[in-house]
Amino acid sequence: MGKETARAAAARDGDPDALARLRARLPAERRVCLLPDDAIRDAYQEAATEDYLARTSNDEVRAKVARKALDEARYKAVEAGAVIVTFRNQGRPAWRELLDAHAPRPEDHETQKRATGNEQARARWNHDTFAPAAIAFAAADPRLTPEDIIELADDGRLSEGELTQLLNAAIDVHEGTRIADLGN
Repeated sequence: MGKETARAAAARDGDPDALARLRARLPAERRVCLLPDDAIRDAYQEAATEDYLARTSNDEVRAKVARKALDEARYKAVEAGAVIVTFRNQGRPAWRELLDAHAPRPEDHETQKRATGNEQARARWNHDTFAPAAIAFAAADPRLTPEDIIELADDGRLSEGELTQLLNAAIDVHEGTRIADLGN
């Protein structure tokens, strides 16, 4: 065997720089792209799928072509009016305060029980107020208010599915993980 690399030695002996790298990490972010229409969404998704398949195929030419097609699809989406919403983790104390401010009501628990078929199920938040508040809370760019979210949903500019994706992104940056299991 060859000479042990510095990285392998650090892994064996412990990593003294790990804490410094943890402290240097930026808060979790996630971007959601709201596309202006179904045709643009379909073209973008097709390009993204081909890009993924090409990158995992070990075919460098295919990967290069697919990356260019994805870049073009992204450009066309932005030119057509796509909106990219960036969600950012606001910190655990602030997230917990938000959850406390939108505590579930008895009817929320009943809705959760019916939805899951589990009599022991408990809702985590107020189903009427939490989603717009959480989306606005975590949306770093563009800045949004709960009233903006309600208005966009009430007039049909945001569908229930889009609201769900936005809410999932807000939750994910606060409760999700960026951990990869690297095995043994």
